Amino acid sequence: MKIHSNPILLVAFLSLLATSTAQAFTVEVRRVHDGDTIQVLSDTLPMPLANMAVRLRGIDTPELAGKCPAEKAKAKLATAYLKGLVKQGDVLTLNNPKWDKYGGRIDADVTWRDVDLAQAMISAGYAVPYFGKGAKNDWCAP
Repeated sequence: MKIHSNPILLVAFLSLLATSTAQAFTVEVRRVHDGDTIQVLSDTLPMPLANMAVRLRGIDTPELAGKCPAEKAKAKLATAYLKGLVKQGDVLTLNNPKWDKYGGRIDADVTWRDVDLAQAMISAGYAVPYFGKGAKNDWCAP
């Protein structure tokens, strides 16, 4: 069940987010979805909220279903790099969680062992800074 398809759960979670801007949440990694999204599990939230996708805030990574073979190849590398940073069962900290602009996942500043995962992806060359405005990176460019 999608969170945004259940009005009661949506209101409950949005209320939690609205009151938690200064709080950090700890979650457990279930799996790395791609270069900027991690599926996590929280033991402090009811299902289905406890099992959610979290997007690393402030970055753009190539898409696995990209527009060209180059983007798809770069997306596989970005995903593999993030999988090398965090593994299933690792405990992450989510700071400043908010609904992403599409409403299907959470945007957050995500850290693991005091490492900012978005910054790590940028530093390694697998992501570029992006805050939801303006043109995204052209991953098909040489």
